[in-house]
Amino acid sequence: AKKIIKIIYNDPFESSKVRLFRTYQLLGLVYMEEDKMEEAKDYFLYCINHFKLKSDQATSALQAYGNLGILFGKMKEYDSAVYYYQKSLDAINHFKNGPAAFRIPFLRAQIFTNLSTLFFDQEDYQKAYNTLLKAESSLKPIIPPDNELQIFIESQQGINLSNLRRH
Repeated sequence: AKKIIKIIYNDPFESSKVRLFRTYQLLGLVYMEEDKMEEAKDYFLYCINHFKLKSDQATSALQAYGNLGILFGKMKEYDSAVYYYQKSLDAINHFKNGPAAFRIPFLRAQIFTNLSTLFFDQEDYQKAYNTLLKAESSLKPIIPPDNELQIFIESQQGINLSNLRRH
């Protein structure tokens, strides 16, 4: 983590506020990977509450909310996980007219894929399947079938669908 933080701080193309935000996000991810969930949660919530990064605000919120969704899913606090995934879907609406608008379908697909996995973990297989279809429909109109993200999402769907078929 220290090595990555050093790279972030030496990036001449980012403001100090963006660098600090990215550092806090990274620290949250490191703590989450080490199963230090309370520390991770504190860093993600700090990002939401303290960083208003103007044009990048939606991206910032989206990252923090998505990370909280992952964190609460790992903690088996499913209602909180769904809440934060929904907040990340809401944050996507701020991209509509911005420079990152092209990313909307990819971001939606990733969030729906994460939600699908969450529903699968709760053994709500029908909801998992329906949410997986939302991920797929988010991507279909805009990208060719050999796109890297679509391949990743389809691989996740394949795993989830094969698991769903067993139940």
